[in-house]
Amino acid sequence: MNKANILGVEISDVSKSEALAKVRNYIFDGYQHYIVTPNPEIVLSAREDENLRTIINHADLALPDGFGLKIAAKILGQKLRNRVTGSDFMESIIALAESEAWPIFLLGGIDEKIAEQASWHLRYKYKNVKIVGHASGGEVEFREGKLKTSDSKILDKITNSG
Repeated sequence: MNKANILGVEISDVSKSEALAKVRNYIFDGYQHYIVTPNPEIVLSAREDENLRTIINHADLALPDGFGLKIAAKILGQKLRNRVTGSDFMESIIALAESEAWPIFLLGGIDEKIAEQASWHLRYKYKNVKIVGHASGGEVEFREGKLKTSDSKILDKITNSG
């Protein structure tokens, strides 16, 4: 997969359809995967924050969410042909999950209410989506080659949700 390196942050250069094909493969391969959608502000933060940079650089996909990343790549003499915004990509994943009847667990947000509201909005927009649970996620860091959370009950909640 082609990548651009912007200020030490590896950005994946894949189209939205290529990224969705990767998601489909991730669903069935039995391994843990995660996708990030850094924008220019996140890349600037990651330049100073080693933990954030490590999380982004170990992602299976780091989709460029912001036209500024395409401009930065060009200035740095690199190619970044694609731009895949996080919100658009998430909508595409939800639509794919709905059509395939895949269960979804929403993880993230400042607190439990954010994940609950997102769940409600998605159920309203996607009538047949199967959202099996949601949680805020706690503090997340990258350790021992995997993402870890400060909330030890999250993994059990996801596993038991189906």
